[in-house]
Amino acid sequence: MTRRSFLSLAAAGPFVLRHRIADAAVDPALVGSWSPRVKLPNIPIHVASLPATTETFFLFSKVSNGCKAWTYDWATRQIVDCTQTVSPNYNPMCGGGFLDDDGRLRFYGGFAAAEQTVTYNPYTRTWRSGPKLTKAAYYPTALRTGTSPGYPRGAVLVGTGKRIFTDIRDAEDYTAPFSQLPASANLPDLRAQLQYPRWQLLPDGSIFMGGTEQLMQRLDMATYRWTPIGNMLYGRRFEGCCTPIPGSGGYEFLLSGGDPSIVSKTMERINLAEGTPVSRPAVPMKLSRRQHNSVILPDGTILLLGGMGTPTPNAPECYDPLTDTTRLMADTLPGYDKPGYRAYHSCAELLDDGRVIWAGGVAGSPGLSFEVFTPPYLYHGPRPAFVLVDTTMAYGGLAQFTSADPSSIHQIVLMRPSHVSHGLNVEQQHLPCVTIPLPTGGQIVLPTNPNLAPPGWYRVFALSAAGVPSLAQWIRLTF
Repeated sequence: MTRRSFLSLAAAGPFVLRHRIADAAVDPALVGSWSPRVKLPNIPIHVASLPATTETFFLFSKVSNGCKAWTYDWATRQIVDCTQTVSPNYNPMCGGGFLDDDGRLRFYGGFAAAEQTVTYNPYTRTWRSGPKLTKAAYYPTALRTGTSPGYPRGAVLVGTGKRIFTDIRDAEDYTAPFSQLPASANLPDLRAQLQYPRWQLLPDGSIFMGGTEQLMQRLDMATYRWTPIGNMLYGRRFEGCCTPIPGSGGYEFLLSGGDPSIVSKTMERINLAEGTPVSRPAVPMKLSRRQHNSVILPDGTILLLGGMGTPTPNAPECYDPLTDTTRLMADTLPGYDKPGYRAYHSCAELLDDGRVIWAGGVAGSPGLSFEVFTPPYLYHGPRPAFVLVDTTMAYGGLAQFTSADPSSIHQIVLMRPSHVSHGLNVEQQHLPCVTIPLPTGGQIVLPTNPNLAPPGWYRVFALSAAGVPSLAQWIRLTF
């Protein structure tokens, strides 16, 4: 089935899976609904979107000749094995990673032979070994910059985890070796283990770290120095989430949950637009959460799923940054194998149809599965329909689209796809676009700042006035 025919099939409603509501008395237009559970061959520990395909990527763990990986094809409902065998001793489970400019999935470090790196090409279903890190990296974060001093087309940063270090290399040169940033860049005043630091790329090219420790830091990419910039309001947010707030210009973040229990319901908003962070409390979550996931939705709200807590949180909740409010969503499916939670190793990621896949994160039968959440907005009316004429565009360009009903399109947003593991998601971004209306469609004014929108693939959603997203189109931003 071609992607175009697949999207045509999906246009009639949430694609592939039927939905059931956890409580028939609850209105799905208010709290959404869940799909039936779909079995997987292993517990997924990493989940990633694969741009311009109908597939989602999963990675499990070590097998005898490499690392177990597979994709799920939403068009055919088939699981396709794509086990990594090019580095037999390398287990990238619990490593860092992201989707590169071409749509390939990069892994850095991991559980075993963790100085190694590897790249998966979803279009050829092949793996390629990359240059080694300067240190073995277990629970590292990997991040791509847009443009940096000495790296005009961007750098890759990988660092911390079991060891305190930060490596850097050219983002576009697959053979370039890693070099460790000078000693002055080593993070001060932190614990010896910094599991998956919550790094975020700022529009000025610097790096913000909003977790896991209470002390926030900022990395100057010109001097390679980490500088303390203040404390989070409520304490340490170990295994909490740091999520860019849509519409904030890339400088404001929502910090949610974490450990110890004093912060597990709390949320705060950090704004770095003026350089020095301005912190303010946000409304608390309805349920305490640690090891949860956060997913930015096309309508600009933030979905918070799962995690450990008291009481054990099954229901997700949705945070609206415009009103500073949260609403509990539909509970997970009833049944004998209903998980108490999806927490450690859990993964949640946006899909092309505006739904959210939630996978792994618990032992036993429920962990060998995923389920799909349909947000309330998909019950608020018809989807707007549009077709992108261009699939590759330069920064600042005008991307043409056509629509049978341009008046149905209220807003267009770009959304960066993600590589998610252990609730860590440092790639997602929600960028509202200026549009120029035309009689048969319009033009999208693309971002000009690579540090706000790093090079690579983006989902493009059109939204109706009621907030209903279209099926995503894909566009690739290039220099």
